[in-house]
Amino acid sequence: MPYSFCIKPSIDEITQLRKESFVNFYCEKVRPQGLEWNSTDEQSIHIGIRHQDQLISCLRITALNDLSELRDRIKIPLTLNQPPPYILLARAATSPLFLNKGLHSLLRIRALEISLQQNYTQIFGSLEKRSTRLNQLLDIGYEIIGEASHWPNSFLENQGSVVAIQLSSKNKIEKALGKLYTIYQIKPMIHTIETFKFYEPTHL
Repeated sequence: MPYSFCIKPSIDEITQLRKESFVNFYCEKVRPQGLEWNSTDEQSIHIGIRHQDQLISCLRITALNDLSELRDRIKIPLTLNQPPPYILLARAATSPLFLNKGLHSLLRIRALEISLQQNYTQIFGSLEKRSTRLNQLLDIGYEIIGEASHWPNSFLENQGSVVAIQLSSKNKIEKALGKLYTIYQIKPMIHTIETFKFYEPTHL
């Protein structure tokens, strides 16, 4: 049965998948209570991938209209000249049974499409510098814009330094999407959106 893209998975589904994913990967380095649904989740859009009606991967898309908000959420010192608005992609989680299948990248594709269609042209994220995903993101055009020894007051005890990353323009987002479409052999999607809300699930 094929994977399918979905919008607005349930709170329980997202919370359960986050805990399963992060605890499996980070073990005692993670505080599971920090993965509970919170005020940032309430203000965000959540997208996911299902397999046989089970949520197996999810990603949070948060629109921010203030630089101080971005700094508070990303938890890494930033030197940034571009004015808002911004998009922060975070809390990516995938079931341990479906790792290394590119599901996070498929969700990133859809998140970048959604951002462009809503006229957001600055995309941010953060991750451990040692992560294998960092080189993948740099290869598609992300840039490192900040670095710190740790995320303060985080649910996750990082190993080594952490970095903030950015796609800083419409052109860079479009180039990143072009590379991802080629790598994963999927077509662009036009998302039916009204005031940043989504309609029915659709196939990847």
